[in-house]
Amino acid sequence: TYGPNTNVSSGGSIVWCAEIAGRYVGQCIAAMVRYGYKELAVKPEVHDEYNDYITQELKWTAWDDQRCVSWYKSGAGKVTNNLPM
Repeated sequence: TYGPNTNVSSGGSIVWCAEIAGRYVGQCIAAMVRYGYKELAVKPEVHDEYNDYITQELKWTAWDDQRCVSWYKSGAGKVTNNLPM
């Protein structure tokens, strides 16, 4: 449950985020069993839209500032660790 954009940046709890993600995955698996699905895939356009949204929301944070040097950023300068909400 820990990956890109999973650090909580607004004073919340990473445990809570992990619990919510786990609950969502459990609901997805239950639906797969219920309907007999063998696989689950995220639509590329849904992924891209969400990723664009997160990137835009991070633009107002200190981590996105050009002067900020942080392990929260990739080598290319993109903030990849924090969740902006």
